[in-house]
Amino acid sequence: MRMPLLVPCDGPPDLAPTLASALASGADALVVDLGPSDPDGGRDARRAAARGALSSLAGMARAGGAPRPLAIVRLGPFASGDIDADLAAVMPCGPDALLLRGAVGAWDIQRLAAKLAVHEAEAGLMAGATGILAAAADTPAGVLALAGVPGASPRLRALVWDGDRLAASLGTGATAQPCRQARGLLRLAAAAAGVPAFDTAPNSGAALPARCRAAARDGFAGLLASRPADVAAIARLMGRPTGGGRGAAGPVRDRALTNADPAFSS
Repeated sequence: MRMPLLVPCDGPPDLAPTLASALASGADALVVDLGPSDPDGGRDARRAAARGALSSLAGMARAGGAPRPLAIVRLGPFASGDIDADLAAVMPCGPDALLLRGAVGAWDIQRLAAKLAVHEAEAGLMAGATGILAAAADTPAGVLALAGVPGASPRLRALVWDGDRLAASLGTGATAQPCRQARGLLRLAAAAAGVPAFDTAPNSGAALPARCRAAARDGFAGLLASRPADVAAIARLMGRPTGGGRGAAGPVRDRALTNADPAFSS
């Protein structure tokens, strides 16, 4: 995985047009985003949309042909209180991995791993098949707990950096010294854990080239894009091939994933 693309679930209930654009982008992983917590019930609609997207991707795998992109679901932090209902909604569809926002060290990664074991058993999925990507420096607490991430779980596939979220919690800009230090610490934690680290693409397309250059310089494996058009730009700027799917990595669901899984690290 080098070119993940975020697929929001906060638009029309039918994600088919959005999913078609995402598939055409050349992304090798689609991150279906359940969005923020919503006390008014909007999250139920997003969960239904996510299930539809996951079912469509699973149908691609059953149909054979070119390898499909990895199917990943982005969850909110444990503090949101949504995790259990989110897992109950999406795990029967067998996502390849879950991206946990606001992860605080080994404790949150291990809590999610324990819940995944239960849901895999209930859904008849291969034990250990669902990976975890952790946005482990979104909060000051997460940054201070990064030292515990290596060895937290064999399910860990990657760490994700989102400087804007940390900056918002600090009341600073993303280039402030605490954020720069946190970015470096996340990169070190990923290296110690033996997993790739991913940056997040900026909201402004004009800022994308500089972000890609910095990511390549600092050893990040890629960027999480939020717009389909950014995928090709990221591939060009970071020297990655495009083509949708995972090339030689093959269908992830044919085997249990490990930290060295080439689908996530190549």
